[in-house]
Amino acid sequence: MNMVYLILAVVVLSIWDIRYLKNKKKDLFVYVILMLLVLSFGIFYFANPERDSFLAVMYSLLGKEGWY
Repeated sequence: MNMVYLILAVVVLSIWDIRYLKNKKKDLFVYVILMLLVLSFGIFYFANPERDSFLAVMYSLLGKEGWY
């Protein structure tokens, strides 16, 4: 249920902010990329909050197991 609230919040805030960024294409592009990043991190966390953190997953992919 928390994931639904997160997605709704991101969509509502994005629509609200995109109205003001319509004329600024570069700013709009950066804003959309950051909102998609926030949404993906939120879905990653809410899908299973008991798993390793994103940083731990990235370190394990890099082979730095004990750094976190």
